[in-house]
Amino acid sequence: MLHYYRVLYTTYNNEVKVGRTSGFTIADENEIKEETIPITWENLKEVYHNYGLELPFNIWNFKRGRVISFFEGAFCDKNRRDIHERKTPVLDMKLVITYEVVPCSLNDILNYWDSEKAIQYLRERNLSCPIDILKKS
Repeated sequence: MLHYYRVLYTTYNNEVKVGRTSGFTIADENEIKEETIPITWENLKEVYHNYGLELPFNIWNFKRGRVISFFEGAFCDKNRRDIHERKTPVLDMKLVITYEVVPCSLNDILNYWDSEKAIQYLRERNLSCPIDILKKS
């Protein structure tokens, strides 16, 4: 059965939370799996390619190596300072993805980007949609 989930993307640096973003999805219970993705210098490009909008930093490529630059940083917060590849050979970061079922309005379902899943969600709850009527005739 489909549910409306809030997806939380939490980024940790040295076991300290440095950023969190969220989104919403309609998915089946069987498709949902919470994951913890370690971020190292070896897989940094791949993780950034797959989850770049959810991460709280940018990657800069320079002659002397890559630099991870956080959006929200402070001089006194050592976990949000720029991380230089040449100065930090071992990167201790991770991305934790969690899902939680949240209540939603009918407007949220009708404005969902995947119309097929939205229609299936409404059908499972015995709600008819004007699109269903148009398909039958």
